[in-house]
Amino acid sequence: MEKELAEVDRTTEKDARRYLSDVPQEKAFLLKDAQSNARVIKNLHELTEAFRDMDTSSFAHHVTGGRNDFASWIRESVQDAELAVRISHEQSKEEMGQTLAERVLFLEELAEGVWWSDVVKHVKTKEFALGVLLGMVLATILANIL
Repeated sequence: MEKELAEVDRTTEKDARRYLSDVPQEKAFLLKDAQSNARVIKNLHELTEAFRDMDTSSFAHHVTGGRNDFASWIRESVQDAELAVRISHEQSKEEMGQTLAERVLFLEELAEGVWWSDVVKHVKTKEFALGVLLGMVLATILANIL
C-alpha cells in the first residue's frame, strides 16, 4: 500500500507537513468511548494512536452505514483528501487503522525526505562545481606538459 501511495500521490513536502500538524482547537476530533467520554484528537499522529486502543463500540459510534466521521474529519479539518478517500472505503477498524498508519509514515518520510534531498542537491552542486574547477586545472596542467 505504501508503494501505491508513493506512485500515485501528488502530495508535496509542504502538504505533508500541513497534514501532520495540529488542526485548530475548534476543528479537533472528539472521539467518544463506551462511557461517553470524549478524547480530543488534534492531528493524524493522535488519531493513529487512538486507533490502536479504540474499542469496537467507539469505532461503531463514528462509522455507521453511510457515515464515516474519521473520513469526514480528515477531509474537512486535516484537508488530506487522499487519506479521506482511502479510509472511506475501508470496512473495519483494523483496515482503517492500517491505512492511517501507512499514510502517516508516508507523510513523515515525504516531509523528511524532501528536506534531505534539498541538502543532497546543495552538496552535489558544490561537489560538481569543485569537480569542474579541478578538471579545468588538470586540463591546463596536462596541456602545458604535452
